[in-house]
Amino acid sequence: MAFIYIKEKKKQQYLIFIFLAILLITAIILGWGFLKKEKPALPVSALPRPALKINFEILESQALKDLQPFVLIAPFEGTAGRINPFLVY
Repeated sequence: MAFIYIKEKKKQQYLIFIFLAILLITAIILGWGFLKKEKPALPVSALPRPALKINFEILESQALKDLQPFVLIAPFEGTAGRINPFLVY
């Protein structure tokens, strides 16, 4: 009986050490993340802005004029689905 008690006590001690190690690792990771200094972001006015050029000649191209519109699909008529969709066919 005493032998089983000693085994259980050792097992609990190992589990306590594992729990403390996990807790320590978690605290280190969180501390590292919170204490890490971030670089200041550039203000929007300091960012380079490329010149915006719109090519309107594309709208006059023959390839765009040759496009055909889609055929209009008629709406579904009748009832959709089943009363209980979970029933086996």
